[in-house]
Amino acid sequence: MWAQYDYSKKPIVKVIFDKNINDEEDFKEFLKEWVALYDNKKDFFFILDTRNVGLIKMNYVNKMVKFIKKMKQFEYQYLQSSVIIVNNTIIRYLLNIIFNLTKPLATVHIVSDKKILDKFNNIENREQYINTLEENMKNISTVKP
Repeated sequence: MWAQYDYSKKPIVKVIFDKNINDEEDFKEFLKEWVALYDNKKDFFFILDTRNVGLIKMNYVNKMVKFIKKMKQFEYQYLQSSVIIVNNTIIRYLLNIIFNLTKPLATVHIVSDKKILDKFNNIENREQYINTLEENMKNISTVKP
């Protein structure tokens, strides 16, 4: 499976991505779990760890844009904000394409600074999530909805 969801620190939901999307079903499973979080009708925060991700085909960028646009139709956005951990310039470029084609559902914080990556990897709760963001804002790129 391309995306492993970790719910052990709810409302913080960590998603660790594998190197490659093996097939269409892999990507659909990632999206299906995201929708299931909305079906729970509880606020949550994402930490999306892309450090293991290899090359992603452009058709998945387009699918992600369509998915975000579809999710915007929800009356309420349960996703409160996201931290995306990125250590690959290609993934960073693909994120820029996505967010130029559509704004995110909630504020996205992109963390690329190697000095602070692990701080975000070890977040235990909502308060620590917010504090870690505030302490490191000068080293984080932010994309607003």
